[in-house]
Amino acid sequence: MNLKRARLFFFDADGTLWDFKYKIKFNRKRTIKEAHLTKSLIPLLKKLDNKKISCKILTYQEGKDKNYLKHKLRIWLNNFNILNFFDEIILSDKYKSKNILKIIKSTGLKKNQCFFIGDRYKWDYLEAKKAGIKCFLLNKKENQIFRVKLFSLKDILNLIED
Repeated sequence: MNLKRARLFFFDADGTLWDFKYKIKFNRKRTIKEAHLTKSLIPLLKKLDNKKISCKILTYQEGKDKNYLKHKLRIWLNNFNILNFFDEIILSDKYKSKNILKIIKSTGLKKNQCFFIGDRYKWDYLEAKKAGIKCFLLNKKENQIFRVKLFSLKDILNLIED
């Protein structure tokens, strides 16, 4: 796969930028103390930054108060010292493809210059595909049932030429 033309990477948040030390019940709020950055994230973000490739967070967030949710996400990014790597944070409804297409159009980029990194087949991979861009689906246990190539962040890092 050729990433020479890459100019924009969309990242999902939970499960992509960070993960949690252990599984918890779905209805309990997770705290930053329980989270850790995904392996190889920092080297990938640094490489993209050095190559002047734009990085945006596009994540699905439920809730009515989007400003509060965006503020909370900024706090997490700041605590992990990765906020400065991202140009923009977009909170999406469950149809990320609409946001992807809107952002691509506003930047003037072509679809083959944009990529998505996510951990959920339905909400990341299929939405990126619907928008016409390549998605790197992370190699997580729950994704191994799908017939798509799975990646680690290190795999993506190695695809980006120096």
